[in-house]
Amino acid sequence: MSWRKLDNNKEERCHSFDYILNGVQALKNSCLEGQRLDKRREVKHVMKGIWCPELYRSSEGEATDADGAKSILRRMKNAKNLLYLLLESLEDTIDAVSQDTIEKCRAAGLALLPDDVLAHIFDMYMGMSVIPEFYDKYVPLDCSPQILTSVCRRFREIASRLPSLWRHVSLNFPKTVLLQHSERCTKPIIHIYPASDATFTYTSMLDVVQPPHQWRGLRLHFFNEDHGDQYFEHLKQLIHSPFNSLEYLFIGNDLMEDETVEQQFPISIFPHQTHMDFLSSWHMPKLAHLELHNFIPYERLRCENVTRLSIRLSYTDERLDVGKLRNLFESMPKIQSLSVTLNVEDPFNLFVPDDTSYDNTRPALPSLTHLDLKIEDVTPDDTITHLMALIDTQKVARLSLSFKGNEPPDGTELKFKKWINALSPHRTLEPYSMGEALPTFANVEEFSLKTDNIRGSYWLFKQIFTSMPNVRDVSLTIPHNSHIHIAGSWIYSGAFCRLRSLRIEVMQIPPVHSSLSPGRFDALYKGNKCKEFKLLEVRNPSISVSTLEKERLRSALGEKLQWIDCPPTW
Repeated sequence: MSWRKLDNNKEERCHSFDYILNGVQALKNSCLEGQRLDKRREVKHVMKGIWCPELYRSSEGEATDADGAKSILRRMKNAKNLLYLLLESLEDTIDAVSQDTIEKCRAAGLALLPDDVLAHIFDMYMGMSVIPEFYDKYVPLDCSPQILTSVCRRFREIASRLPSLWRHVSLNFPKTVLLQHSERCTKPIIHIYPASDATFTYTSMLDVVQPPHQWRGLRLHFFNEDHGDQYFEHLKQLIHSPFNSLEYLFIGNDLMEDETVEQQFPISIFPHQTHMDFLSSWHMPKLAHLELHNFIPYERLRCENVTRLSIRLSYTDERLDVGKLRNLFESMPKIQSLSVTLNVEDPFNLFVPDDTSYDNTRPALPSLTHLDLKIEDVTPDDTITHLMALIDTQKVARLSLSFKGNEPPDGTELKFKKWINALSPHRTLEPYSMGEALPTFANVEEFSLKTDNIRGSYWLFKQIFTSMPNVRDVSLTIPHNSHIHIAGSWIYSGAFCRLRSLRIEVMQIPPVHSSLSPGRFDALYKGNKCKEFKLLEVRNPSISVSTLEKERLRSALGEKLQWIDCPPTW
């Protein structure tokens, strides 16, 4: 509605304003006299007398004719339209003022909070701070302590005395910013990111930050071994004592060629001997989390207290050396959590220089309880086989598997079959008479599986789930055309007997067919084998999922079904 829809007659519009003002004044007088403005019958009668006195205050014997009644109705409708416009303009103004003052209101609200609560909020705010993976040149970050200190004096005082807010330090920060961080945080996390040019790597800034023995964390990420060499050489001048504070270490090699300079070192996941000698001399007694991307030390590291190890190998055509990987594992006997991402073309090398076969049947991680394995595209099944030989799968309690196929998925299903056989071998290889899977993961209680561009098959999914008879909580992220179908024979073969919850997220659901089609999960709630089953959670990232599927699951499971419409996470 707009002002133009009112009577164009200026005089009539003014009459409407006068009419409303007179009515409001009469209502005000009624309130002053103690009259309640509720819906009681006698009050309604009074209200009618206020808005249309000609009809309800006429003297006896007088009657309002039809034209008069129409005029009164038109006057009240015009007033009603005017009130609607006034209300609309008031709502628009409220929205505009709210937007204009929201920051001031928030600031005023925060100002009322005690210092310890503000400190906790600031810490959460800095937890959202992310330094970009390729941070070659300095730009102010979206979340930074400098933003907090610029708000007001009180914020500056609180932020200045919280070392945790200043812990993230990148070498490409301006010198003044680095000094500011150094003054306020004695145990920083140092971020070293790939430089676009080997002649400009910010190595000199290592002299500005806190000395290495005070570092709480180090992310050393370089373009290739030549770029990394400059950091290693400069660090040699600085490291003269153990890393007594270091809790987290990341070393990553992009394995990229630099056309601007002649390569001094070959492109390899294995460090040059001089770098390896230097790295193996680091004493890191408090190191708890180690991440290695395309960088495999082949000599023992001095970090025997590591409990979490993450390895990512991608886009390398080198043969992996299982002996070197074993040495790495055995140098960290307390590892409880292992995450491995493989996207490599060549399998492990199982031969030592004298051509004798390397014994790879002895587990190397005695304390491992959590395994996270991601397999992508071209990885051969032999690589998985020899990696799994280093792991005592009977001790694993939490297992996460992720498989990513090609797009389009040419040959992916055959690869998936080989990957599963490498992870959990079965007794016979006949395609239609597979034996029951050995309980490879007999003690796994928490399991998550993601298959991207992989449909799988009834037999392969059965092979996976019958290899973990004690699993209690399962999370699946599967494509819309997945061939998963939980059958009664799985249950009788030992799968899901202790299952409590099943969470499913279906990727790219089309309107007609999906992994939630009727009958695919009946075995979980029909019969009495899965007595502990309490929850089926479906995360639906698509509005096109069939309502029929949802209602059928709701009808069968009742309160056991938890349906969540959410944005995709893949």
